[in-house]
Amino acid sequence: MSLIPEQVHLSLADDPTSMKVQFVTLHDVLSAPSVLYSFDDGILNRVEPATVKKFVYDNVVRYIYTAELKNLPPKTNVRYKVGSVEEWYPQAQSFNFTTFPEGNDFPYRMCIMGDLGVFKGDSLPYLIQDAQQGLYDILVHVGDIAYDLHTNSGYVGDEFMRGLEPAVAHVPYIVIAGNHEDDKFNFSNYRYRFDMPNDPFGDNQFYSFDLGPVHFIGISTEFYGFFYEYGQESVFTQYNWLIDDLKKANANRENVPFIVSWQHRPFYCSNSNSFECSSFENSLIRKGFQDMPGLEDVFIEYGMDIAFWGHEHSYERFYPIFNRTAYKSSDVSDDPYDNPVAPTYIITGSAGCHSTPAAFAEVPVNHSAFRSEDFGYTIMTVLNKTHLLLEQISIEQQKRHVIDSIWIKKTKGIHPSHVRSKRHAGHPFPHPEEQWQSSPCHSQFVEFVFLLWERALRETGGLDMIQTGVISTSWGYNTYPISPFMSPESGRATAVPHHLPPSLSRNSVFKLPIGRQIECRFPDKLNLAELSKEFFDEPNGRRHPLPLIWSPRGESAPPTPRPDFAQCHKRDKRAKPVGFGHPGVRDGRLSIRVSLKI
Repeated sequence: MSLIPEQVHLSLADDPTSMKVQFVTLHDVLSAPSVLYSFDDGILNRVEPATVKKFVYDNVVRYIYTAELKNLPPKTNVRYKVGSVEEWYPQAQSFNFTTFPEGNDFPYRMCIMGDLGVFKGDSLPYLIQDAQQGLYDILVHVGDIAYDLHTNSGYVGDEFMRGLEPAVAHVPYIVIAGNHEDDKFNFSNYRYRFDMPNDPFGDNQFYSFDLGPVHFIGISTEFYGFFYEYGQESVFTQYNWLIDDLKKANANRENVPFIVSWQHRPFYCSNSNSFECSSFENSLIRKGFQDMPGLEDVFIEYGMDIAFWGHEHSYERFYPIFNRTAYKSSDVSDDPYDNPVAPTYIITGSAGCHSTPAAFAEVPVNHSAFRSEDFGYTIMTVLNKTHLLLEQISIEQQKRHVIDSIWIKKTKGIHPSHVRSKRHAGHPFPHPEEQWQSSPCHSQFVEFVFLLWERALRETGGLDMIQTGVISTSWGYNTYPISPFMSPESGRATAVPHHLPPSLSRNSVFKLPIGRQIECRFPDKLNLAELSKEFFDEPNGRRHPLPLIWSPRGESAPPTPRPDFAQCHKRDKRAKPVGFGHPGVRDGRLSIRVSLKI
């Protein structure tokens, strides 16, 4: 049993003159929980009662306390300790923080990082040191917290928050959900452990606040990533809230000219794992699908200035982009960040996690301005109403050093929307799907898939339902945990991102976006099995199955004709493996899985 408060951290409140203090006890609850505080190193003689929430996960009980210190004077050092008015435990140390100045035109620094865990959390000592030295004023975590908050009945989350306490007990800790925050109970650990400002539903999934000359917005991409488990309603709820919030922010541009957001999953990336960079998942978040709205058009329409992302375990800065077009200059200069005509996107997911950094594709695409696999984090200096400085801090070689920096300038005046006219000279960059559309090998691949479908139709007399998901064509199985399609080995049901008509035509197959897996679900009475009867041998010795369809009688169907991919590769040198999500040929051998879901 423990009544010693732990995991102390700060959070911004709805009112800019307030600050929230949160802490935890395990197993037992404090009586009369409170925060004792004072101003400018005076005697701790002010008491603010704390509310308490009981959180039970895997039969482990936690009590999470929140006290809001109100009417704090500006630019003031606040010293505090947490506990109970009945007993202030000697072990409970005191902490301090400094309140922000008044008004909306003051400088400050914000540290933004993502994908930081307990194990291999390389950036943690530097984040603590920087916070204690006053090198940043707010810490923002753009998802994937602790790896994972819920692991080992939540004890990994406890350990992470204890380790981060020396930083976040002194500066506000702002979070947004990543895919690793899903604990199969609708993000319960994430929802209970934190308390974000101006959060309309109290679940920390989306929120906004003003600080100085910047309007900040936290956006959940996990509503998109998990819509097949939790439904689409949250996508629409957040979208409608975001439109309303951005309208209000644009009406206040004269006072608060910048709009900056963060979310976990990116719109764009150039990592070698193209399944994440060019998949249905990214397209869904960026552009939407059918009646599900995407986010990129909204960012353009309402003039998003900067968006920070995580998910990829690397750092990447992009040129201003809209609709797969990079803008390498602006209306006023050759500097694309001098009054940029589209949002600036930053991936900062290299703080340190359980896996290695995400490698990049060998040749960078032309929308990528700078990229690094170094562990580190991003510092944004808000200088005034016209200038923001972005710096990427690398912690490689056991030292802190800046490896990338840019100024975002907004001196031309208030312009709420970005590129909408054709006067801006952008640089479109090709999409892997577009490359495959014109590839002879792609045509043979689609024909091959169609033949499998045709055989399924012939042997079953029709399909009960047709679905599409993501095809795994890498040199291995698709076990990516958030993909709309799950491999049979994962033991999870196939997601249903969208449907096709029950009647299948050759044209409908050819019109499918490349990089999608074609799947079908047959009536249970057919008892159709999915068996691997052919293998392609890989140079590394592994063998990858090509499923063949068995008839309802359990007899093996005739072999499906397949194209000569070796000859195809000789004719079309572009047909090379590009990772997850796209067909690939290596030395004349193709790795494809076509799943027919029972």
